[in-house]
Amino acid sequence: MQRSILIIDDNDAVRASLRSWIATTFPSVSCVEASSGEEALSLVRESAPDLALMDIGLPGINGIEATQRLKEIAPDTKVIIVSIHDADSYRAAAEAAGASGYVSKQHMVTELSALLPRFLGHQVPEDPAPSDQASGPGESGSRAYDRASPGPVRVVVVSDMPARTELVASLTSPGTAEWRTVADEEALIAELAVGADIILVWQESGSLTPERALEVIRRERNDILTVVVGRCDDEEAVMRYIELGAIDCLSRRRLPRINAILSQAAERRRLAVERRRAAAALEASEARYRLIATNTSDGIFTLDQEGRVTFVTPRWLQEGGYEEAGVLGRHMADFVAPEHRSVAWETFTRSLVGEKTPLCEIELLAADGARRSVELGISSLIGEGGRVTGQIGVFRDVTERKRAEEDRRRLAAAIEQAAETVVITDTDGRIQFVNPAFEVLTGYSRAEVLGKNPRILKSGQHPPELYRELWDTLLSGRTWKGHLINRRKDGTLFEEDAVISPVRDAVGTIVNFAAVKRDVTQEVALEAQLRQSQKMEVVGELVGGVAHDFNNLLQAMLSHTQLLRSQSTDPEGVLAVAQELEKHVNRGAWLTRQLLLFSRRETARLERLDLNDVVRNTTQMLRRLVRSNIELAIELASGSMPVEADHGQLEQVLMNLAVNASDAMPDGGKLVIRTGNFSHGQVWMTVEDTGQGIPEAIRARIFEPFFTTKRAGKGTGLGLAVVQSIVALHNGKIEVESKLGQGTVFKVILSRAPSSELRSAEVVQPLTAQLEPGRGERILVVEDEDAARDGLQRFLVELGYEAVAVSRAEEAMALLDDRPFDALLTDLMLPAMGGGELAKKLQEHWPNLKVLLMSGYTEDEAVSQVDGTVYACFLQKPFNMATLAKEVRTALGRGPDPGFQRGDGDK
Repeated sequence: MQRSILIIDDNDAVRASLRSWIATTFPSVSCVEASSGEEALSLVRESAPDLALMDIGLPGINGIEATQRLKEIAPDTKVIIVSIHDADSYRAAAEAAGASGYVSKQHMVTELSALLPRFLGHQVPEDPAPSDQASGPGESGSRAYDRASPGPVRVVVVSDMPARTELVASLTSPGTAEWRTVADEEALIAELAVGADIILVWQESGSLTPERALEVIRRERNDILTVVVGRCDDEEAVMRYIELGAIDCLSRRRLPRINAILSQAAERRRLAVERRRAAAALEASEARYRLIATNTSDGIFTLDQEGRVTFVTPRWLQEGGYEEAGVLGRHMADFVAPEHRSVAWETFTRSLVGEKTPLCEIELLAADGARRSVELGISSLIGEGGRVTGQIGVFRDVTERKRAEEDRRRLAAAIEQAAETVVITDTDGRIQFVNPAFEVLTGYSRAEVLGKNPRILKSGQHPPELYRELWDTLLSGRTWKGHLINRRKDGTLFEEDAVISPVRDAVGTIVNFAAVKRDVTQEVALEAQLRQSQKMEVVGELVGGVAHDFNNLLQAMLSHTQLLRSQSTDPEGVLAVAQELEKHVNRGAWLTRQLLLFSRRETARLERLDLNDVVRNTTQMLRRLVRSNIELAIELASGSMPVEADHGQLEQVLMNLAVNASDAMPDGGKLVIRTGNFSHGQVWMTVEDTGQGIPEAIRARIFEPFFTTKRAGKGTGLGLAVVQSIVALHNGKIEVESKLGQGTVFKVILSRAPSSELRSAEVVQPLTAQLEPGRGERILVVEDEDAARDGLQRFLVELGYEAVAVSRAEEAMALLDDRPFDALLTDLMLPAMGGGELAKKLQEHWPNLKVLLMSGYTEDEAVSQVDGTVYACFLQKPFNMATLAKEVRTALGRGPDPGFQRGDGDK
């Protein structure tokens, strides 16, 4: 079965050279050619070849992509990539595409000579046959016998008597010759076509006379040893035979001379085979060097002793825009830029006398006057006797390389001088380059970080998920952008905006990661200052609203206090007024709590709660907050709705939304609170009103701090801002739907927690609940507000404790020589010495002293001010007397377990 090879190359000369070499070396293989990947794929669809020789740099689709598509069409076709590139990355890409081999064009013939026999399934012929054009005059191109290696001499005997052939054969050694007998002209011509070394023509040959036989032989093959055998006694006949091409006439007596003629024929055959081998080797060598000269990326030329061009490769002609006729015979200097001619001529003259010359860099002139930078090397051509006959020159175009080097120098200078830090790592994250800005920012020198992982900068401020997401993005080939907080060598933190991108090589493989990062530490600090200054700018707006609300509360409390005086003889009236007074106090605490939540000075304390319980237990308070002309309805989902939340903050969200909804219905309406479940692990709570709705023009601003549509003095604009802040702290979200004239729905969405270990929301006990009495224990009260100090002392005495009250820490320290106290109830913010420091000093003197800290600030503020060795409980002002009674009793009954406890007072 005939094998076929598809040659794919856009260079006509390459295809022609390969076709010629294959025809010479593998004569039984057929060749098909294509000049592009698309043309090759079309040919493969028609008839899949056994082997494809694929150039990598094709127009349109490149050789790598063409190989992938060819293997999809014809999986059994082997592909050998033929490329001018010899880099490992190209070989790897070729192998990944499905190629079975990779051959460099510089060594094409040598490498293909080793590869093709294996892919074609046979050996390279040891003695390549000459082509038809190489045959001598009159030779047939189908002489299978002549192609064989030396063996028995083939002798054809022209006679009508086979016995004569046997006679001659008997005179020779067995195996030295093959014998054939022909009797007519047609048979003789046939034998000549097959091939013969000697022809013996018998004078008495029947119908074919010696003269006619010699004429046929001279016409068909004039290079065969021809002998006439017979009487040979006619001198004229013998001369005629010699003129017709016979080398001898043998009488029967001289027949033994046939052995000498056989030896002569054998030697001729041996010499002919050697000549054919040498010619084939020369042709293959020429084809090899022709391929190299045609496909090398370097230009090759030769010069005579005067420096005139005698040979040039197509590379020079192609890149210079010259025609061969316009180059040959011209002096080398004509093609060199004027300022470089002296360097080129010096190299030429030194080479001419046999010196070795180094590479020199000059500029060559193209036909259009353009210049190309080249590296030039010149060597001597040595002729017979060791005489220098000329020079051979090789030049490599380095124009693009120099331009790239210049670009790299500019880029390197820019990176070295950039204010941004630049870090380049390998694909495993090992640092390969950092610029000076990196050294200045981080405090690490380049030598200290090369080969290290960037994790040396980790600050511990980010969760592991951020780094996983970063690496997942980069390894997928995408660019990562983000904000990082990192740590300098000296331990200080800095912040930077980073852009990290994959870097790919010529075939698209990721080989590096490049990070460009900008130090934004000062910007972040300035932004925080700006936010603070903006918040201070609105303090003026806030003061008016808060002051108005507090003045109203103070007025109400003052009025009810005076009512207590006037109704001192009416117990029921006193109780009613006291209840109203307590309501106003709680409202003031609620307003203060909104301010603390907005300023982010109170953090969420998460616990497992049932959202339905929170709504149920807040309903009583909501009924007091909502006006009587508003109908309040509660619609709760069936079953439990577990959430991880801060009970007090969740209650605050519900109250703020309810108050906001109530204000939206000044003429009355309906307020509905609902709860429900989503199927994807979330729960929701809605607060719906039937008010006028929110205009679309202001809907985007309703969560802005201090933004309000209420008239002056009717609101601070903090309610919805606080709601959004709390929901965000709980990793939830809030949605708003509103239509003018049809009302508004606020929906709070939270993550559903596992339903185990739910804690029911506690109902705030009324003041009339049973108070836990004291047992005569001594309690030291330290409070700088006279009214608060007096009230606390009186209440503790009423509960059955021995209470001593002072206004300053110094007064408390003066009591160290007195009898020990069992508990200390102190405010955190005291003049001169704070409550936390006082507690520590007193516990050093009285180790069993229990400590209760109280403050108008949040618990977080208290924790930050109290030494970790102090055993304390915290009460946030304002707190009711039932809470105080419970916490004092609990503190006195607790053992010496260290820690900072939270009181169960008002939240």
